Amino acid sequence: MTKKKNNWEELDKQSVEKSIDRHKAVEKRYQDVKKVISDPDKWNVNIASRERMDIAYDRLDKLEEWSHEPQNYKTQCEMMEKRIEELEKELGRVEDLNKRIDGLSYLVKQGINKKA
Repeated sequence: MTKKKNNWEELDKQSVEKSIDRHKAVEKRYQDVKKVISDPDKWNVNIASRERMDIAYDRLDKLEEWSHEPQNYKTQCEMMEKRIEELEKELGRVEDLNKRIDGLSYLVKQGINKKA
C-alpha cells in the first residue's frame, strides 16, 4: 500500500495548483468577449460584423429591385421553336430557288454564247 501512496504523492507533486482568484479569469473572459464584439471579422468567430451585414442587406435590396417573379417560358420557347422550324423551311425554299435561278442563268448564257 505504500507503493500506491508514493505514486499518488508523485502525481500530486506534478499537478498545477488551481487559482482561487476567479475574478481575473472572469475579467479576462470579459475582455476577450469585448474584443470579439468590437471586431468579429478579425477573430473569425462565425458572427458577422454590423458593416458586413449592412453590405449584404444593400446587395440583397439591389437584387430584389432587379429581379422579377419567376415565369414559365416553356410556351414562349415552344412558339419560338415552331417559328425557327418555319424559317428553316423557308430558307430551304430560297436555296432551291437560288439553284433554279443559277441553272436558268447558265442556260441563258449558253443560249447567248451559241447565238454569238
